[in-house]
Amino acid sequence: MTTEPIRFFFLHLPPFLCMLLALSCTYSPVEIIPPENQKITVKTLHTPTEQIFTCLELNSSLSTEELVEKFDQTQQDFSAANTEKSYYDLICLSLARRDSPQYLNYAQELLRDMRNYNYTAYPDVRGLTVLLNYFSQLQEKRVAEVEQARSQIDELRKQLDDLKSIEQIINDRKNAN
Repeated sequence: MTTEPIRFFFLHLPPFLCMLLALSCTYSPVEIIPPENQKITVKTLHTPTEQIFTCLELNSSLSTEELVEKFDQTQQDFSAANTEKSYYDLICLSLARRDSPQYLNYAQELLRDMRNYNYTAYPDVRGLTVLLNYFSQLQEKRVAEVEQARSQIDELRKQLDDLKSIEQIINDRKNAN
């Protein structure tokens, strides 16, 4: 009797059983069929940061003019209705505005001013606040670096003008002699 078929069986049985087990564990959706006279309402709860980040993604391709227009409209909507959605949209559009750094500070103010908000339920809001603080510190650092570079450029321009005037005086004296 040959042992080859038995060996083949025992070598290939474990991978085959693992494959069957894996296939049996695949996700199959459950279909819920409500009674005909019953109305079903499905609510999807989104965290504030999820709403803000989704809004940022949706508005990332807008031009500066379109973004300014949408921001102004959202500010008016918030002033009129003062809803959570308009509040989160206002934070989002403040972050999306690239035309002025003051809007990052405005978004930070809005996050700090969130009233009646359960921070313990959504630690992601605290995380977003920390992230914005970090970006604000980076922005302040870069603004200081730019200001320092501008002052150095102004000093170099002044020195260049001084050298040009000295050169002009030397040339004038040479031409006079």
